[in-house]
Amino acid sequence: MKKILFCILILSLSGCATSYRQSGTFMLDGYQEKTIAPDTFTVSFKGNLYTNIEKTYAYAMKRAAEITLAHGDSYFEVLNHRNYFAPLHTDTSAGSFTTDLPTSEVTIKIMKQKTAKSYNAQKVFSSVTG
Repeated sequence: MKKILFCILILSLSGCATSYRQSGTFMLDGYQEKTIAPDTFTVSFKGNLYTNIEKTYAYAMKRAAEITLAHGDSYFEVLNHRNYFAPLHTDTSAGSFTTDLPTSEVTIKIMKQKTAKSYNAQKVFSSVTG
């Protein structure tokens, strides 16, 4: 009986974790990106109440690696990054609530050649699970 209750608990909590996906109209968590120049992008990843800031940073880096590989390049440099908590304001019949959601943002420059500050896109992509 304890094993069954434990499995139910694990399954119910697993639905709360942020998944690696693009954010959308009905999904607040996930990644977004903006093209700054043909080789420069800003990627952000917003988590939910059950996500820590380390996970949002890892997912932002994974998306940066995906963008790099999709453009046929192998490396990227992080030009700027920041981690912060973005306020989410909700009005309900019970009142107004504000929640802070963990968010990470990285600005990257993609490149074909390795530099002293560059990340290997394939290694980053493979190392981040989720």
